[in-house]
Amino acid sequence: MPADPVSAHDLVAEAVQRLHESFIVTDAELDHPGPRIVFANPAFCRMTGYSIDEIVGQTPRVLQGPATDRRVLDDLRQCLQAGETFEGETFNYRKDGAAFIMRWYIEPIRDADGTITHFFGIQRDVTAEIERRQQQRALEQAVNQLTDSVVLFRRNGRVRYVNDAYLAWSGAAQAVLLERPAWSIIGAPESASELRQARRLLAAGQSWRQTYAIWQRGSSRERHFVNVSVSPIRDHRGALAEYVAVIRDVTERRRLESIAEAHNFQDHLGVVFSGIRHELGNPINSLKAAVQVVSEGLDVLPVAKTRRYLGQIGDELERIEYLLRSLRSYNLYEAPRPEATDVRKFLHQFQLLAQNDCERQGVELTVLIHEDADHMWVDPQALHQVLINLIGNALSALAGHENEHGHEHESEQGRIEISAERLSHHLILNVRDNGPGIPLDHLPHVFKPFYTTHSGGTGLGLAICRRLLSLMRGTLELDSTTLGTEVRITLDRDAPESSLADERLQS
Repeated sequence: MPADPVSAHDLVAEAVQRLHESFIVTDAELDHPGPRIVFANPAFCRMTGYSIDEIVGQTPRVLQGPATDRRVLDDLRQCLQAGETFEGETFNYRKDGAAFIMRWYIEPIRDADGTITHFFGIQRDVTAEIERRQQQRALEQAVNQLTDSVVLFRRNGRVRYVNDAYLAWSGAAQAVLLERPAWSIIGAPESASELRQARRLLAAGQSWRQTYAIWQRGSSRERHFVNVSVSPIRDHRGALAEYVAVIRDVTERRRLESIAEAHNFQDHLGVVFSGIRHELGNPINSLKAAVQVVSEGLDVLPVAKTRRYLGQIGDELERIEYLLRSLRSYNLYEAPRPEATDVRKFLHQFQLLAQNDCERQGVELTVLIHEDADHMWVDPQALHQVLINLIGNALSALAGHENEHGHEHESEQGRIEISAERLSHHLILNVRDNGPGIPLDHLPHVFKPFYTTHSGGTGLGLAICRRLLSLMRGTLELDSTTLGTEVRITLDRDAPESSLADERLQS
């Protein structure tokens, strides 16, 4: 036989019993000792600690205590007396005396004549929600007190939040920034390669950190240096949720470090002159000894031996001449004359001049010029000197590597690559080689005058390069591994007074 049909009343009763939300029904008597609870579902019992038998017949006032807000209760009574819906939250207390924050919603139940006969209420423990909200507000206040710029953006790359420090630093309006692609706002890297690396690491759930040059804001014509750190934020399940970027302007710090470095150099001029004395002293001592031998044995020395000593004297004189040329180069171009220089024409001419030296050593020289690398603001003679020094260093490294290991396969042939690419208002030149690299313990010293890892070198090459570039507002950075060395040169594309400011916020 078919089962008896279930009434709508039974279905509703069963649904109320299974609700996860706390649910009660009271009578309509508002004066003490009412209203009395005539029904409570299991969720109400779980939230308050009272059993059904303990709570039915009681008034909801049993949940009130010292921290219950009297103003909320007065609003509640006023709404119920007027037959209106009430919604509010305040502290209540469980059976064991533990306080919690309860948010509840109360609606009158009317009979066919419109008379209020009962009230039903839905309650929720929002303690954890309120605490999270308070913690979030406290965190936002703390972040807004930071002097560093902070940007939050979602997995889709859209900006969700910026702190006050970022707004003040960038000069941008919050309404313009929110929901904008994070990689297009001020402070984002302008280099395509840096962008690719950042996105690759972040997509893999890793952090990314880099220091680079930018144009700070639309009305600013000054180049700024920023240290940017971007880290993933994960949800409670460990899944990638969003990213936080911390942007620190290090322009002034770099300037002070540069001043300190120059001051330190002045304080140690004695060390510099000691290096000069040492570099000149060795060949001079050899010259004196050779001249003395030839002078004392002029009448008795065989012609062949005399020629050998004279050859040694010539070699040492060339060594002194080379050192003096290097010292002169270190102080060269006190007043450089930058001009708009065509990148493609300059590098092709340089390649023709350097090609023969590379070929004689069996090294392949290539020049790669990106389509957008059009011009640069440099003194061509000074930049030529810089590249000659860098190519010379690369050839020396490759020669030493070949002598030690040999090149048994074509894939191991020595290679030098010069590349040029545009980076916003800058022109980037990279000089790479596949030599053995510079040992890690040598890297901090490579820009110091007279420091060298090559026998016969003066240790002035990189110091000369850095000095010449600084006189043209350029910078030089070096990165080296066992797979080779890369030197990155950053140059202005235009004269400083005509450089266009960053217009990304208008795009």
